[in-house]
Amino acid sequence: MNDEPNTTNGTAVPVHAGELAPMPATVIAAVPITLEGGEEFFELQLRAPGIIRGAGFFMHTPKVIASAMRGVQPVPMPLLLVEVKTDGELQRRRFFFVPSDKPMVAKPGFELQWRATAIMPSGAGHLFEVVEASS
Repeated sequence: MNDEPNTTNGTAVPVHAGELAPMPATVIAAVPITLEGGEEFFELQLRAPGIIRGAGFFMHTPKVIASAMRGVQPVPMPLLLVEVKTDGELQRRRFFFVPSDKPMVAKPGFELQWRATAIMPSGAGHLFEVVEASS
């Protein structure tokens, strides 16, 4: 492997800047999430086992028309750290990322399970996964 940074595609499958591992491997993938206009819900396809190992923030600069770009400030967006196997089966997963003190209610038949908290100086965000309610 080389020392170049890793990025991910939309399915949280690591895309390495250099050579790939010759055999199936376990990786902690950094998965940036961009939420627009107050969105809190998002879906991902993650490779198994898809274990959320942590959360943080990255600074995202909103896309705007080039002539209006002066004064556009980057905004913090969630960054998930997810354990995946490079040959793991893809699984569709649903999440909410919400600020502290925000009430959350699941639809009937579903429940919210806390997965991670990301902290920054101006506050915190909490990641909940939407799962089918157990009987």
